[in-house]
Amino acid sequence: MLTKRAFSVLEIVFAVLIIAIIASIAIPKLLNNKLQTNIVKTKGDIALIRKAIKEDFNTQIMKQNSNEYIEKLDNAIVDKSGVELFTGVESRSLLEYPFYSTSSSENESGKWIKFSDSKYEIILDSDIKVEFIYDNSDGSFECDKDEEYCMELMQ
Repeated sequence: MLTKRAFSVLEIVFAVLIIAIIASIAIPKLLNNKLQTNIVKTKGDIALIRKAIKEDFNTQIMKQNSNEYIEKLDNAIVDKSGVELFTGVESRSLLEYPFYSTSSSENESGKWIKFSDSKYEIILDSDIKVEFIYDNSDGSFECDKDEEYCMELMQ
């Protein structure tokens, strides 16, 4: 009586083939999930930043200090990783829990880069970035509406 103790080569080939087919379907979906996660997170970030700008403006009016929007969103160093962004300046604070930046050389997905006092960029994925401009004359924090991912972030 013969007993089978190992898998045949054919059985192993079929198992590897099935795993490869499943992986070819699952991997692209997982990569797209990361992008969608960063888009949802960024929508929340934008809402928090805009709300903080409006709250600061309203607070200044109520205190009768001024009726101007905050001059700049933070005193962070430009294009430096690990600095606090959107904290406000001097006695005018914005976010209580700031976002930490990445740099253009590190390029971390889901993080912001500061390029100037009014220009920021969010990295949605290694090759997908959206630029935002802060305008202190009207308190707007906007991206280029012609850009594909900007439109998705504004929905």
